[in-house]
Amino acid sequence: MTNWEGLANRVTRTVTQKLGVPVEYQHTEQNERYEVKGVWTESSTTVDVNLQVPISSVNPRLGVRLADLRYPPDTGDFVIKKETRYRVIDVSPDGQGAAVLTLERI
Repeated sequence: MTNWEGLANRVTRTVTQKLGVPVEYQHTEQNERYEVKGVWTESSTTVDVNLQVPISSVNPRLGVRLADLRYPPDTGDFVIKKETRYRVIDVSPDGQGAAVLTLERI
């Protein structure tokens, strides 16, 4: 591990420990759920489809350390936060040992 990778890993671990919220994670191929911490955010998208009223959508996102997951994340996996279930619809690795999971509520 290079110095840069080690520093990035320590920063990500610290941010997750301090700002992360506990969620349950379930991979599509596994029946078990387990707890991980991740940084929860929401992104907003507005689309104008020429109906004179823009349509807005909010997508929850979860930033996770890949080392905290038992298997690599994939679309179709599930995240449960406070009894609300979400499906992973996109996985965006950051190249430094973390990923942002875009979710949809189901």
